[in-house]
Amino acid sequence: MTADFAAAYASGDPAACALLGGPHGRLFTAPGPVPAPPPEVVSEINEHQARLGTAARIPAGARLLVTGQQPGLFAGPMYTVYKAATTVLLARELAATTGAPCAPVFWTASEDHDFDEVRTAHFLDARRAPFSLSLPAEDPPSDRPLFAVPATEALHALIDEAAARCEGSELTPEVAAFLHDTASASDSLADWFQRIMARLFGGTPLVHFAPHWPAARAAVRGVIRREIETPLVSTRLVNGAASALERLGYAAGVRRPETACNFFLLSGGRRLRVHWQDGRFVLPDAPGGDYEPAALLDLLEAEPGRFSPNVVLRPVVQQALFGAAACVCGPGETVYWAQLGGVFDHFDTPFPVVWPRARAVILGAKERKHLRAFGLPAEALATGADAVVDRALRDAPPPEALAEARRRRDAMLAEAEALRARLGEGPAADAAAKLAEAVGQGFGRVERALLHGDREKVAALSARARRLCDVAMPGGRPQERALSPFTWLFSEGFGFTDAVLRGLDPHAPGVQEMEIG
Repeated sequence: MTADFAAAYASGDPAACALLGGPHGRLFTAPGPVPAPPPEVVSEINEHQARLGTAARIPAGARLLVTGQQPGLFAGPMYTVYKAATTVLLARELAATTGAPCAPVFWTASEDHDFDEVRTAHFLDARRAPFSLSLPAEDPPSDRPLFAVPATEALHALIDEAAARCEGSELTPEVAAFLHDTASASDSLADWFQRIMARLFGGTPLVHFAPHWPAARAAVRGVIRREIETPLVSTRLVNGAASALERLGYAAGVRRPETACNFFLLSGGRRLRVHWQDGRFVLPDAPGGDYEPAALLDLLEAEPGRFSPNVVLRPVVQQALFGAAACVCGPGETVYWAQLGGVFDHFDTPFPVVWPRARAVILGAKERKHLRAFGLPAEALATGADAVVDRALRDAPPPEALAEARRRRDAMLAEAEALRARLGEGPAADAAAKLAEAVGQGFGRVERALLHGDREKVAALSARARRLCDVAMPGGRPQERALSPFTWLFSEGFGFTDAVLRGLDPHAPGVQEMEIG
């Protein structure tokens, strides 16, 4: 079983921290120099904020903290909100610590092209049961970046259904109207996502960015140029780091095919993979679309908007644009960032602090009461409702019949073990060991029958455990990785974000429990 790298890094494990330039707390002890992002990019970003409906801007001389996520339906899972909130809170704290401005930036990964991954959103209904809504999969926009996937009329039916089924309040019509208005005004799924995030964090200095904007594309030509001029170097570096990570007992975050380059090329509206083979750049998904290096460099100069980085190169592009003091990352991202030190060196780009995003679960008053009654932390619900009930039954003071069964089990096991020890080695001793195993299994069945004998008690415990798991682990996944924030926004309104910002601690390890509403 591999170790949890993100947990080791968050706890300050020296070996894990060494792969990411040191412990993340250095953000406050050595925040680093103030960057100077390209002025044309800053101007482009600031101009877009008004279109998105927010007053946030990048102030002159500000340090930058960056986080990001691919556009998701209904803002994607809750961890998207936690990423943004962590970044906002850290920016406030860093500004107060240094006495200098600090701007939080949200990078919308608008160039991502995995439509199937983002076309479904998950919610809890008014009875706290999970349900899902999906955009139609007919004529799927295969290989199309999300900034080119239109925000269609199908969104409006999903908005109406979500508003009708989620727990509502007098604030529901306002939230639904906002979703309808922005869906109508948006030209793509990525645009709709940005408008939603801008509204959720409209009372904060969070600035929104999309890498497909023209000035940004032009500004990072140098990174793509070096990738073209030194094909496969970054691939070898990241794969070598993957092996080093595995030698330390951790699973690698990313491995690249040996011939894979770390950028995509937009062709015919499709975002295509690029490989380096036999001295040429090859597009396996577009036969005949090969390029000599000089031709591809000429294309980059003429049409930088056709090039976009992949998961390996995107962090380098981010830092080339913003020189961020820190990047707020989820657990999976933290692992692949640990493989990028050599890649950053290859591109002569300073490596930022990687800050683990805050993790949380939202529980209502009733769920918190049930959780306390079970005597469990929210993370223990990952075992499932049946395991939670079994644990509660086993931890309860045993009735006399159960206590007697356990005493007899212990006595018989002790006799069987004494017999095995007396027999030494050989077939008879082996038979005695099997006898002890059979005794344990038999008494286990007796104990389970006694524990579950009170059917009314078991039914009541099961109902509470199922409700808890539906809320905290819907579909067997952590709440933050499944549920849309609109699960709560329809009832709480846009004050929901303020409640998250008040309840979230960006320094706290583990999963924080929050009560909202």
